[in-house]
Amino acid sequence: MGSLTLRIADLDVSVCLQRTGQTVEPSLRDFSARDPSSATHLTLILKPGLPPLPELIDPLESARVRGARTPDGFWFDRSPGAMWASEDFSACRSWTGRPAGIPPQFNGRPWLMFALWGYFAQRGGVFLHGATCVLDGRYVLLLGDSQVGKSTLARLAVEAGYTSLTDEYPAVTLAGSGPRAHGLPWPGRNGPPAPASGDLAAIFFLRQAPDNTLERLAPPETARRLVGNIRFFGWDPATTLPTFDTLDQIARSVPAYEASFAPSPDAVDMLVQAL
Repeated sequence: MGSLTLRIADLDVSVCLQRTGQTVEPSLRDFSARDPSSATHLTLILKPGLPPLPELIDPLESARVRGARTPDGFWFDRSPGAMWASEDFSACRSWTGRPAGIPPQFNGRPWLMFALWGYFAQRGGVFLHGATCVLDGRYVLLLGDSQVGKSTLARLAVEAGYTSLTDEYPAVTLAGSGPRAHGLPWPGRNGPPAPASGDLAAIFFLRQAPDNTLERLAPPETARRLVGNIRFFGWDPATTLPTFDTLDQIARSVPAYEASFAPSPDAVDMLVQAL
């Protein structure tokens, strides 16, 4: 058994691995907490073997996941395993579904990711599908439909000397100073070192086009587009309303643009000039 403390999106997360000799993927080591003795916000215990999964009464389904609240917390199962979470998601246990199911190298998918989704949803935070980049010290989100070019533009930003904290799963939380953008371990940072979290300066909804242009979006339109990019437990009412409230606050406080672009360094310059 081993344990590690991670600093992810301003949270201290304790992970207990119940497999001897298991190592940690390098992208997760980049999130190791500087002070492992600090207060833990979220604890995850990862176990090999079959879960004691209760019968889920009227479970709600989304994609390949079934979830339901029971008297002792929240359960959901996703082939080949399952996870239990306390009512507030501060304590989670997951089972891999087969005795040798924990891989030799722990990468946090999907169980650590799921635990963070639930924790954020109840505390003013959201997971998104897109990229978090740091341009001239300013944290921005690149969002849009699949295949629109989020990863391509993030790569171009890195080639221009900027930093991509993630080009797949960014997170945003609400803090005293306003929304904060976070890079997550999946798939990890590219480019020069940069703090994994910072105040969110702008949101760019991407659209490929022959020319590079920006159009400022009103908050209602920003909120509508954010809904198309969230990753959350839509089958769990306790996380649904807080998530939409968070999106509304982000849309009201962060400038957002539709960024039409042709994949080139000039597109990165356009984003930088807008900040």
